[in-house]
Amino acid sequence: MRKTSLKKSEHIAMEYVDEAKRNFLDSIVQTIHDPTNHELQSLSLAHQFLVAIDKQREVKGLTKSELAQLVGTTPSFLTQINTGIRIPSFRMIQALGTALDIDFVIQVKSKSSKRSLKNHKLTS
Repeated sequence: MRKTSLKKSEHIAMEYVDEAKRNFLDSIVQTIHDPTNHELQSLSLAHQFLVAIDKQREVKGLTKSELAQLVGTTPSFLTQINTGIRIPSFRMIQALGTALDIDFVIQVKSKSSKRSLKNHKLTS
């Protein structure tokens, strides 16, 4: 039969583990929001881009092979983009947008004001 109450040493151990988890999670959050961590920010941007493509591909009812054929590449190349081995060119991004009937928008914003800069919104 398992005891429902914990010994004092077990409580201390659990508090230590909880604090270690909190510290670990805090460090992850700080790393994610660190504006000088360009590698992590670029991975986040790539992930958002790939999720958007996959969602739209599913909405259109296309397989990866069908999408590859529509954009003039191989399923292997699309997989390499999804895994981060390859980076799509602007030409490939445009082809994906056309095949999926979506526009990709690059919006330039001032970091200090968080407002869009006029006449600097680029669309495909």
